[in-house]
Amino acid sequence: MTTHVSSSAAFLGRAVLGLCGSDHIGERAAAAAMAANMVRKSGLTWAPLLAEPPKQEPIEDLIAFAAAHGNSLTDWEWRFLRDIRGFQHLSDKQRATLERIVAKVRSGRAAA
Repeated sequence: MTTHVSSSAAFLGRAVLGLCGSDHIGERAAAAAMAANMVRKSGLTWAPLLAEPPKQEPIEDLIAFAAAHGNSLTDWEWRFLRDIRGFQHLSDKQRATLERIVAKVRSGRAAA
């Protein structure tokens, strides 16, 4: 299960969790109570929020696979693959685009 948290909620969560390191026991207790309340109101539990994110295939491996098997890629898709080669990190949008291209290539190979 993937859990997305809005940036404002994430900011508030970091602020609340930051108070957990306070030298004052009352601030720590209040921060813990606020954090528990935020989780409860979100309808979630702590488990998905604290779980390690799933491992992603390395960017270069995905690019290499798509390039090696991408006979049906558009010019734009080829340029995209070329332009992101060597990137250490991708934005969420870039990662989604790369994964869409790889899925297209995989589905084309499965149909062949």
